[in-house]
Amino acid sequence: MDGSIPVKVKICGVTDPANAAAAVEMGADYLGLNFYPGSPRFIAAERAREIAGAVGGRVPLVGVFVNASPGEIVETAERVGLDLVQFSGDEGPEAVMPFAARAIKVFRAGRLPGREELAAWSAVWGILIDAPHRGLYGGTGEAWDYGAAAELAGRRTFLAGGIGPDNARRAVAAARPWAIDVCSRVESAPGIKDLELLAVRQLQGEYDGAVVAGHGGRRGCRGRGADQGRCADRDDPDRSPNVHADDPPQPRGAGAGLGSLDPVSTVLTIQAKARAPSRAPGG
Repeated sequence: MDGSIPVKVKICGVTDPANAAAAVEMGADYLGLNFYPGSPRFIAAERAREIAGAVGGRVPLVGVFVNASPGEIVETAERVGLDLVQFSGDEGPEAVMPFAARAIKVFRAGRLPGREELAAWSAVWGILIDAPHRGLYGGTGEAWDYGAAAELAGRRTFLAGGIGPDNARRAVAAARPWAIDVCSRVESAPGIKDLELLAVRQLQGEYDGAVVAGHGGRRGCRGRGADQGRCADRDDPDRSPNVHADDPPQPRGAGAGLGSLDPVSTVLTIQAKARAPSRAPGG
């Protein structure tokens, strides 16, 4: 053991089943499916189910949403079999907390959360730092000063924004993230990943001294998977974004929703109460 941790790689904005399967074969740790209608990488739930079928539960699927309603998120998660939910819009803690155990909250450089604000997000599974932009919610392809995110090193942080084979290692060295999120810089067209650019081993940086006690620098589940092709949800008792947890959540497949770690039932209960007619005391 040399004390180095290979950074995990999330391939975001996949739109084609065969393309998604190829990304997994090349070693992707996560796949991002975009459900924001304003994105050129938007896909409907049925297309996402096709991708989930092609991937076959080998890596966790991350659903990307922008200011979506809880009902939309729950319905999509159940139909597709999402493992994680990424909140890429202007959602506040009250909108995200019902999904906290499976949530990734996005912040943008230029307005990184301070210690007090970050404390309000301590329950979420992870955070993602993206390039600043006035009008777009990700996928800009614009590089930025990745070192600005270095203060978040040691948390389960995804680093995004203009990362590709030519600058991935420099970005990792500057910010020391838990994972990198790549999208437009590895594409031949929006949503279609270029397999020559998608050299995951080139995208993975390695950095020294970031091993957190209890995790020991294990690689965890890779694209071809452990446990007969599926990721194992093993000994990760602390799923806050404050540790480098090596194991991703176990992929659950279409129709499984977000799994027992996420209180989706809380959202459904809230919705049911909102629809229920009020009753007079003693009625």
